[in-house]
Amino acid sequence: MKKTVKKASDIYSRQNRLLHKAFAASGFPYNVDKVVWIALMTDIAGRPVGGLSELTLIERHRLINHFQKKGMKLFSPAVPVKIRGWKKGDPDVEYEFRQDDDPQIRMMYAMWAEMGYAAKTLRGLCWKRFKRDDPRWLSNEQLMTLFNIVRARAKQKGVAVYYQRN
Repeated sequence: MKKTVKKASDIYSRQNRLLHKAFAASGFPYNVDKVVWIALMTDIAGRPVGGLSELTLIERHRLINHFQKKGMKLFSPAVPVKIRGWKKGDPDVEYEFRQDDDPQIRMMYAMWAEMGYAAKTLRGLCWKRFKRDDPRWLSNEQLMTLFNIVRARAKQKGVAVYYQRN
């Protein structure tokens, strides 16, 4: 497992590309029809906003989730808890995360983080359920069971929209 350092602006850039793609796919490109989207952004933020750049990372994430619920295939980056309030214009913040080689384990950690849980609590669930302190040490059958538990919890919380297969 390797550790990677990223910046909040990296997530912002990825979200920006996804959102502009979603706006265009909806038939109202943001740079042409910004006024159309202001009401939706204000509703999601729960406060008056003048544009996309005024949204925090977590508000932008919720906006992406809105498009996912409408059926768009967008794979939004997870937003770590410590940078959820970051927005364009704030000093850039670095954060560190571990990246596992197994894509299924990475997906579980991404869903777990998106639900707002710390990574150590996923390892705690792993210990409670299988007496192993890390998902890397699970058998394939145990790993699938843990994945189904995490996915079910994400579905209950309404964040598993794009983790479903069609």
